[in-house]
Amino acid sequence: RQRWFTDSFVLTPETLRLPYQKVSFETEDGVELDGWFIEQTVRGERSKNLALCCCPYNQDKSSLLGVARGLWDAGYSVLLFDFR
Repeated sequence: RQRWFTDSFVLTPETLRLPYQKVSFETEDGVELDGWFIEQTVRGERSKNLALCCCPYNQDKSSLLGVARGLWDAGYSVLLFDFR
């Protein structure tokens, strides 16, 4: 059941015109976590700067896309992921 009109809206890096890849990794206890890797390149080379953004409790990775955009504009590659 939909609680709010925004429940069906999903914000992705593509919405902010950021290049990204979907990534996933497995925890030690076998849980697969999903994320987005927003890669920054400088003059055709990968940026050496990386920011790892951890979302607040009870929210998902899309809540940090504004922060990710600012970091990406500043020359950082950004990894966003969802906790369990």
